[in-house]
Amino acid sequence: MPTPLPRRQFLGQFATISIVSGLFARRAWAADGDTHPDILGQGDFRYRAIVGWGKTEGRTVNDCHAMAQDKKGRIFLFNTDTANSMMIYDRSGKLLTTWEKKFPGAHGMTLANENGTEFLFLTDTNSRKVFKCTLDGKVLLELGRPKGGRYVDPQVGYCPTDVAVAPNGEFYVMDGYGSSQITRYSATGEEISVFGGNHLPGNDLARLATCHGGSVDSRSGKSYFNVASRQESAIKRFDLDGKALAKFSFANCFPCFVTQHGKHSFIPQISLNANCAIPPGTAGLISVLDADFKVVSNIGGDAPVYKDGVLQKVTTSANNPFRFPHGVGLDDEDSIYVAQWNSGRTFPIKLVRV
Repeated sequence: MPTPLPRRQFLGQFATISIVSGLFARRAWAADGDTHPDILGQGDFRYRAIVGWGKTEGRTVNDCHAMAQDKKGRIFLFNTDTANSMMIYDRSGKLLTTWEKKFPGAHGMTLANENGTEFLFLTDTNSRKVFKCTLDGKVLLELGRPKGGRYVDPQVGYCPTDVAVAPNGEFYVMDGYGSSQITRYSATGEEISVFGGNHLPGNDLARLATCHGGSVDSRSGKSYFNVASRQESAIKRFDLDGKALAKFSFANCFPCFVTQHGKHSFIPQISLNANCAIPPGTAGLISVLDADFKVVSNIGGDAPVYKDGVLQKVTTSANNPFRFPHGVGLDDEDSIYVAQWNSGRTFPIKLVRV
């Protein structure tokens, strides 16, 4: 695996290829808002795409990073366009409202339910802070740099990218663009512990490299914390005390988040190239994993193939609509909403299950 690029260099490199990526990612698709006849994915997870879902006259987006549905059925879109940092839609893509509060570094968004009341945990990579907010944008909690772990050294970087919430209200902040450490907090925001990190040797199961996003998985009756270690092309599993338990490897994909929905996990793979350049066949896709973290569908790519229990490399399909799929949200109709980064200010793609 090549050495991960610093984020600034990573962004600069992407800027030079955005036009080329658009040619490959959109060549088989028509106007925004159309439902395309091509079917993406395999098995029980097959979809038709609506490109440009949520596009609204007089509104713009930039670096769409995360999406989620609340219990009222509204779809939240978090993006870095400060005129519209938080956009709230109905399922059809009609814009209902936006927040006044601006998040220039809008990145991770996690919906949490506390005794029937929903809140959002947001990360801002510009301010390098975590915010807990009401669904109408009131800030209830604001957290800056942690104090424990390697953070006692001011030279150690910190830039939070996502939050995962446990059933008891404790939460985990992922430092994806800093030192790849995880900070565990109490439900009220007191720091408990720090674990993981990119300083650990490569053979250490607890090592993380760009721990970009994750979630707490309680499907088995016991809760685990699953985190995307993007530059390792892997998902790492920890117990809730921070003990490393398992590694689930992707052959040539770079996972951003781990979104749980029902019995499956939905993983946006931002690219199939270590430096996220996009020659043909590498534009990124959405992987669907079962409870054993076996890939059962690649939406926008080839069918998953295992040989002797090892996942083989995949390429994207000719009709792949994606350009750097970054975050996904699912609704109560099993549709998937895909937020894309560095995609030419494009609105999300909605995947309707068939």
